[in-house]
Amino acid sequence: MALSVDDRLRRIGIPIVSRCDCCDEGKYEDQNHVLFEVEFATKIWHYYGATFGLPLGLTWREMVTIWFRRAASDSQVGLIAGLLLSIITWHLWRRRCTTRMKGIIQSISSVWHSIRSWMGLVSRDMKKVSKCSRHDSQILQILNILVLVPDRKYLKLVAWQKPAQGWLKLNTDGSSLGNPGSSGVGGIIRNDRGHMVHAFNSYIGFGSSNRTGLLAILQGLKACKDLRINFVEIELDSQVVILWWNRRRCGVWYLEDFWEDTLALMDYIVCIVRHVYREGNKVADWLARSGATGLISEWRFLRDVPRLLRALICLDTRFAIFALLLASFSCGVFVLRLVW
Repeated sequence: MALSVDDRLRRIGIPIVSRCDCCDEGKYEDQNHVLFEVEFATKIWHYYGATFGLPLGLTWREMVTIWFRRAASDSQVGLIAGLLLSIITWHLWRRRCTTRMKGIIQSISSVWHSIRSWMGLVSRDMKKVSKCSRHDSQILQILNILVLVPDRKYLKLVAWQKPAQGWLKLNTDGSSLGNPGSSGVGGIIRNDRGHMVHAFNSYIGFGSSNRTGLLAILQGLKACKDLRINFVEIELDSQVVILWWNRRRCGVWYLEDFWEDTLALMDYIVCIVRHVYREGNKVADWLARSGATGLISEWRFLRDVPRLLRALICLDTRFAIFALLLASFSCGVFVLRLVW
């Protein structure tokens, strides 16, 4: 930080008589004096240091180092403590400038009120915290700041599940080794009993992960059309492509042609597009990765697929049965993925 205090001006060769406007003694003005040594600043730092349980250093820079090390991103008080340094420093510097330029001396109560208001605004914009101790709640109550309720962690079953009766499910994925790099797509179509109907992978050259995700859906829809499938659930783990689908707009100019082709195919087929975590899309992920290495294959029968792929498909079916049993017995939530 290089504030234009008298000390800074004298260092660059401006002959100026230094006198601090924020203290009665009119001492020599440098950065540490304005932000830390002057009596007004000392009261502010002592008050908030005692409130948050933060020690004071010998200088402003030392105190900044200490306070930043105590800040934390998982609690409301920790987040406020990390921003408090900037808030207090800004108010102290603004008071100095107001005093020198306008001759208006702000009282300590008005500065305290302004700092609290800023902390309240910062806390209001916080989305979520993961913990809040009793000590943290007491600090927030002292400062009259609304206490945020910590988000509860919950565990969710993540596994491939069978589609509804009469529907088929298409799982697709794209792989770009290096992003951008050597790319491949893959997908598998299964019926409502979990049996494989069609599986494919393909090498598509050099490209990005967004391109592979879109081309994977496009190739999967083409396969559905060839197989005369009318009702299909589509699952993929690309949040970007899901966002495009929800907006019905791609927005990437070099992918617009592929996007138009995808929408045209979806007009002929009744589709439901969903996001699935990677743990529930292992078969499509394996197919896409093998496609990125240069393999191009199609299979119609489970007995013809490679042994490792066959094992992944069978594992998906068994997990789907296990998930159904959990739901029927109301066993709560099975631990497979931590979700916030």
